Amino acid sequence: MNNNLFIWTESIDSLETCRESIDSFLKFHKDLHLNVFTLQEYIKLLPVSKNITYYSFSKVNLLIHLKKRFFYRHKKIFSLDQRFLIKKNINDFDRKSFLWAYILKKYKNYSLIVHFSNKIIFSDSALSYLVKKSHEYDLISTIILENKKRKYGKIINYSYAVDHNFFLFKPSLVPSIVRSNQYRLAKLIKGEKKGNGRLKVRFFAEICRELIANNGKFTEINKKYFESLPPSQI
Repeated sequence: MNNNLFIWTESIDSLETCRESIDSFLKFHKDLHLNVFTLQEYIKLLPVSKNITYYSFSKVNLLIHLKKRFFYRHKKIFSLDQRFLIKKNINDFDRKSFLWAYILKKYKNYSLIVHFSNKIIFSDSALSYLVKKSHEYDLISTIILENKKRKYGKIINYSYAVDHNFFLFKPSLVPSIVRSNQYRLAKLIKGEKKGNGRLKVRFFAEICRELIANNGKFTEINKKYFESLPPSQI
């Protein structure tokens, strides 16, 4: 086990595809450890392996949850309960940003953090390849988009977005993970929308921008190492 490497996925919805994704991870990555964030009732339905650690979230009544939501904006870090993650209570990008902020705050001291979604079905040891590439690069994904903001024909700002279904990055190059409280970090991860509902800053793009601004090097990995459904929004 690599103590400098934290690999995670989540199984909040789509239990069947998550089982398939985890099984493919186990098949091709026998020397790596996976952390799975899920609901308590799902754990018994997911693959069992010494190379997997499962994390679940407590069930609380609505009053306790609302009290937590009232105070959480001012806490450096706060624990999540299932009501933060249930689809009927919160939209997809809100709940994903809450979960990711919690994970990044809690595991920020790892040298490398890797995420893959349950859309990923491995057909080779892609994560082992990523770890090797991390000796040269600080951000690796299947897709890294460069967005240029122009004014009067001149480029005045760059931003970057990754395929958040599959990426590796080095949290030490993103000071906001330490500096921001968990709520503010969730807002950074989520991105922003324009008045017409279209994205102004894409999901996880601000984290990528900060990493690259701190001289982080980035590259793309070929999708031949796995199959993936197209990301709904990069």
